[in-house]
Amino acid sequence: MLVNLLAIAAIALGASSLPSAVARPLHDAQIKNLVVFGDSYSDTNNVYKLTNKTWPLSSYYRGRFSNGPVWSETVAKKKHYKLSTYAHGAATSDSTLVQGYTGPASTIPVPGFFQQIETLYEPKSNKNDAAKTLFVVNFQGNDFFFNPALNPESVLDRLHQGIQKLVQLGACNVLVVENFDYGAIPYFNTSPANAAAFTAIASKEQEHYKGLESKLAKQYGRHQSFRPCRGSNPTVSIKYLRLGETFKRLYQASQLKKLGITDVVHGCVSNDYKTVCKDADKHFYWDGFHPSKKIHAEIAKEVLSIL
Repeated sequence: MLVNLLAIAAIALGASSLPSAVARPLHDAQIKNLVVFGDSYSDTNNVYKLTNKTWPLSSYYRGRFSNGPVWSETVAKKKHYKLSTYAHGAATSDSTLVQGYTGPASTIPVPGFFQQIETLYEPKSNKNDAAKTLFVVNFQGNDFFFNPALNPESVLDRLHQGIQKLVQLGACNVLVVENFDYGAIPYFNTSPANAAAFTAIASKEQEHYKGLESKLAKQYGRHQSFRPCRGSNPTVSIKYLRLGETFKRLYQASQLKKLGITDVVHGCVSNDYKTVCKDADKHFYWDGFHPSKKIHAEIAKEVLSIL
């Protein structure tokens, strides 16, 4: 997630299965591709190219919104997947609900989840490739940064519709990354009022994710693992990474010590982007909004544990 700090200063993730051939877990040999929809938590340089290499700044790693590879790159490398990333920094669930903007002055529109599917993925998609693909949906709060008054139910409804669209296009295996506590990020945690407001928004969104899980379970069932895509009506397996729980675990003193992190309050890059620290490895956050490469590596471990 990324919003321009000056332009928007005020506002700115129990089943059963039969031990049959059809129900066996998805093995590495049966999945070849990793396709990611999302925002700056997954963007691997789409915004960088869109802004003619002006955003994020040169102090960032190769157009990523961090100081190193993002989680999906580590997962793809470990599993030997072909990675296709449609994520754009500042993206929302649907540009027709809330338009996200990026760039140095936050003036360049970016495609939301629906638009990433319809204009970027769908034109070149085919069901044979989809059957060998793990799809990931990872949106972390831009809808609310651009419109804090937005009802979280509207956002989750768009995510639901987008996932249904992916299934129509042949998706059998989908990983949904649920949200974390937005009030904890450096840009908001320095203001008790802002921190409380965005913590409340995040909490409501997490409750609505429970509703989304129930709706998807009624449609596609619950499964202990991802499944091979077979037949004309294959099983659809949807798993969830609860990023809020991951961050809470990583905030624990024992985990921070293990990672060598001593600062969970400040980003290495200052909130106004004017200064960059010299001890990035000690920071949980790279800047006011985004996790450091160490935390991306931990997110990757969580994803790998699900696969």
